[in-house]
Amino acid sequence: MTPWKVLLIDDEKEICLDLEKHLRSLGYDVFVGHSLSDARTLIEQQKIDIAILDMVLPDGTGLQVYERLKHRFPHAYTIVITGNATLENTISALNYGVDAYLLKPFPVEALNAALLQATTHLNLREENQRLIEENQKTRRFYENLLNSSSEAIFVVNLDFLIQYCNSTAEEFLKTSFDELFNQNLQNYIIDGYKVLNHVYHQLMIGKPVGGYRVTLRVDNQQKLDVNLSADFLHENGSQTAGLIITLENTTFQNELFNQLLRKEKLASIANLANALAHEIRNPINILSGRIQLLKKDFTDRRYQKSFEIIQRQIDRISYIVTQLLKFNVNWDDTIPEIFSITEFLENFIQKRQEQYSNVRFKMDFQPAVREVRIEANKYQFEDAFHYLFLGFQNMTSEPIGLTISAHVSKAFSPKPRVRLEFVPEGKHNLAKTFEPFRLLTQSATSGSSLESAIVHTIFSNYGGTLRIDEDEQQTSTLVIEFPVYDRQPAPNTESRSTTTRSKKRNK
Repeated sequence: MTPWKVLLIDDEKEICLDLEKHLRSLGYDVFVGHSLSDARTLIEQQKIDIAILDMVLPDGTGLQVYERLKHRFPHAYTIVITGNATLENTISALNYGVDAYLLKPFPVEALNAALLQATTHLNLREENQRLIEENQKTRRFYENLLNSSSEAIFVVNLDFLIQYCNSTAEEFLKTSFDELFNQNLQNYIIDGYKVLNHVYHQLMIGKPVGGYRVTLRVDNQQKLDVNLSADFLHENGSQTAGLIITLENTTFQNELFNQLLRKEKLASIANLANALAHEIRNPINILSGRIQLLKKDFTDRRYQKSFEIIQRQIDRISYIVTQLLKFNVNWDDTIPEIFSITEFLENFIQKRQEQYSNVRFKMDFQPAVREVRIEANKYQFEDAFHYLFLGFQNMTSEPIGLTISAHVSKAFSPKPRVRLEFVPEGKHNLAKTFEPFRLLTQSATSGSSLESAIVHTIFSNYGGTLRIDEDEQQTSTLVIEFPVYDRQPAPNTESRSTTTRSKKRNK
């Protein structure tokens, strides 16, 4: 351990030499001065743990040194020595708060006893400081751990007064811990008195409390549905000090359920498409083989027209099988991404422009909509927009201009939605191309309704809707809308939470 540093101030140099020699023999670092001026210089230059100060100095007093020392090192241990032990001097020194008072000449045992008391005091203070820092480090670790949880966590006493809450709880209730401390949690739950008392009695009889659906009262207008779980908080082994209550936003559970539902729905569609393709392919292969044999047996030109018609229908059904197999792609519902739909479209069109040689793209996006994000799977969206643009490509053999615009709309929903509008040049029957399950009346070369079904399936899995709007001039517009991703990231509350929680504990 680093030796304690001692400031020795006495105008009698012989006494200083003797004391310095004795202190160094005990293992202390010693800094010697003989005046108030010397003392001030040493205090500015060195770290001081223990001070031995003469009461009377040529240019001041030991108490003046004491004042300067305590201003710089408030925890230094101070021993005053004097050869003039008047009652007034003694009272003054004690009133100033010095730790020990020795009368010259003093036996070495008295000094050693004062030094032992000083080192004991400093060791205890150092150990206490170490424990405080260790406790703060541990507390910060657990606070960071609790603040990382997506669940709101409250610690309440047996009167349901809030003693602690994490940052998620502050976000749920849209208020700070300063405001929530010592407030009754009942006030923030609809029927809070009945809910919390029921929870308490369930725990008392040993029943677990988890997944209770309750409603938080965020403010006068807003409410939030949550799942409540609770358990007793114990201290000193078994004594019940309060309750730990966790609240989970049901929105997160609904999102998980929707993700699982999307995955199951896509899997079901793929399985159905595979089964249909398999059942259709076998008889088509048989028919195709039989037609080839019949052509050899019936060479009369009267039959050739019929053979051509039958072959076209076989080719068409084969094409439908190929389209069905398009559903059997890797559409596993990975974690959805958060992205700008306008940036996605710009990058997608730039990357695949050559595949849609008949289409001249013109994009007209409002600046504000570029900042808006949606939640979806980019891999699946690439498939959907590919089939969508193939639909425009196949509407006509001539080049076609396609204007794509985007803005945020609230017209048909309380929540904002990104509205994409696709307007082709001229008059076209978009419903014939993009209705999800229209009759299969097109030729094999112009695509089938299965491609449109894929587009609708993918978009609907992420809350998207597709419809055809037509104005008085019979101009058709393809409209696709997606819900805006509006969940905000948790604010950085580390510095505030640490200080406010420390302040409440100190109270």
